[in-house]
This record gives sequence, structure tokens and C-alpha cells, in this order.
Amino acid sequence: MAGNHFSKLKLVMIPVGLFVVLMLFPSSLMVAHADSDARGDDDHNAHTGSVIHVPLNYSSIQAAVNAAHAGDTIQISSGTYTEQILISKSLQIKGAGDGTTIIQAPSSLSNDIFGAANIIDITNGSIIKISGLTVSGPGSTACNSVTAGIFVSEGATLKITKSTITDIHDTPAGGCQNGVGILVGRNSYGTTGHAEISNVKVTKYQKGGIVVDGVGSTAIIKDNQVIWELSPLNIASNGIQVSRGAVATVSDNKVSGNICSAPSCGSNLISDSQSTGILVYQSGTKTVVYGNHISQNDVGILVYQGSNAVQVKDNDVSSNRFAGIALADGNYKISDNKISGLGNVGIAIISDVSNTTATLVDNKIHNVATPIGTFTSGLLTSTYTVK
Repeated sequence: MAGNHFSKLKLVMIPVGLFVVLMLFPSSLMVAHADSDARGDDDHNAHTGSVIHVPLNYSSIQAAVNAAHAGDTIQISSGTYTEQILISKSLQIKGAGDGTTIIQAPSSLSNDIFGAANIIDITNGSIIKISGLTVSGPGSTACNSVTAGIFVSEGATLKITKSTITDIHDTPAGGCQNGVGILVGRNSYGTTGHAEISNVKVTKYQKGGIVVDGVGSTAIIKDNQVIWELSPLNIASNGIQVSRGAVATVSDNKVSGNICSAPSCGSNLISDSQSTGILVYQSGTKTVVYGNHISQNDVGILVYQGSNAVQVKDNDVSSNRFAGIALADGNYKISDNKISGLGNVGIAIISDVSNTTATLVDNKIHNVATPIGTFTSGLLTSTYTVK
């Protein structure tokens, strides 16, 4: 019946309404501006940016953040720092190296103003540059113990490179709809974020690797590795997600391993749910997905309720078990993608709640059981043109 597939497919996306919105930061997480004499800077207006060392100057990263002025750099030595961090001023944060400087989730994470439990919160319009760090979970309880490794909200911007985000999941990892490596904005919270994410490895996430969500949220996601690397779980995960009006350029990433073992997941592209390598759901215009290497997911790329304003081109999509590229409930034009492997369908044209049309230009499909397939619900139609 119409609506069955994508009422279930909504499991593939970050759900709304999971958290209470009216919670406040505990006093332990509130950022207080340090007295100027604590840093030897008596003239704040003349401040041009200093370097604060952890643990040499401050024993914790949060203490260094609290003491810093906008424009400062926090240099973190190698070691494991077990803490939850709130950043609401523009800073540069440098670790000693990916896998060498580790920010480890404490045994219990406090909720932010949105009711989310994140290891690092970036807020208040700040611009944060991060490099040379590992941010690691897991959460300590069986459900909703960690929302995100890094959450960017309130119009803030994250610029992160040469870092790893890992183990962002409950204990044990399971089917609860939380656990995102990097979350940029969130429609259900009514907040936006911005990000430039490059040369970052995101692994062992529960629900999503990198998610950009909500009208006004934007991101450039380039040259990253997003690899699920968890044992099979009863959850439909997404490697990279751009959704609900957000706009992103997603290019030259390697995305793999998103496989769902829930009873509701399966090969039926109308009635079952699937995990995806890259999910583009109701994204804003000008979203571009190109040059990515996407393999061994349930569905390589899914574009759902979009339009031909979303560009999907020049991707290498291989060995995705149910579909290489799926285009659902919209009008699309995709070009120059290479699709291969032993999956069921190379390009799937799906109509579940509305008719779908697709123009397929210079796509190469090899060693796939059904190179191009149409799937419809009720009296809807799925049509395509090959050029």
C-alpha cells in the first residue's frame, strides 16, 4: 500500500521528537569567561590571540575553553581526556595527532539546552577549528546515552580535519535512534549549524556518521572515510545524511558498511527499510553528491522526495546489496555514475507516495542482476529515460 515503504524508511532518518526541549545546561557545563588576570591579559580589547596549553596551563580542556578569549588556540598534548565539552566562542583546538589526543566520553553525559547528550557541543554562532583529535564514546547505557560525538547548533560553524570520531553508540549498541558521529543542525530542535569536514574518519556510529539537518544548515563534506564497522544491528543506519532543507556538497568520500539486520529491513524497496551509504532526503536545492566511493551498504545512494536540483554525478557505487542508486518520489537527473557489483538493482526508480521520473545520462552499470528497475505502489508510476 502507498506509504508503507517510506513510513518504514523514516527509520533510516534521524527521527524528531525524541528529546525534551526545555532542559538547561547543568552548572558544571556553563562557560564562564575567565578573569583577564588569570591569563596575564589585562586589556581584552587589545587581545590578538594566545596559545593555551593543556595540561600545562589547565588540567582539562573545558577549563582551557572557559579561560580562553575568542581567537585563542588551545593546544592539547597527547593523552586521554575524559570530559564533556561546551564551546560557545570562536577558538582553534589542536591535538597532538589523530589517535594520540583523545577526548573520551565520561560515564554519564549531561543534556544540553535541547535535551541532547553530546561529547562536544559547539554553539552560539562560534567558529571552531579542530584538528589532530579523536572524539570517542560510547555512551554508558542501553538507549539514548549519547546523541552525537560533536553537535553544531545555534548557527555555529565547525571546521574539522585530520581527526577521528568513533564509538558513538549506546552500550550495548542497538536499535535506539541516536548515536551520530557529527550532527550539524537539527530540524526537530529548530536549530541550524554549518560545517567543513575533511580528512576525518567516522566509524562505529549507531544511527548516522555525518548528518546535516534542517533549513539553513549547510556543509562541505569532502575526502572523509565514513565506515560503519559495527556488528549487525537492528537499526537502519546512514553514512552521510543531508535532510529537511539542509544543503551540502558531498564529494570524494569513502562510505561503506551500512547494513541493517532489523526484521523490518530487507530487499523490498517499497515495503522494507534499508541502511544507506548516502541519504539525501528533502534536501535544499544545490545539494551535490559527486566523486564518492560507496560500497557494501544496503543502498549506496538514496535520494528521497527531492528534485533534479539535487546533483548526483561521477560516483563509484559498488557491491551494495539491494540497490546502487535509488531515486524515490520526485523528478531526477543523474549522470556519469559507475555502478557495479552483485547487488539486486543498479538504479532503482521508486514511487511510493508520488510519481517518480528520472533522466539517466551516461551512467555505467556492470555485473548487477537488474541494471535499472522500477518499483511502484498502488496506481503510481515510475518512469525513466536513458541518454
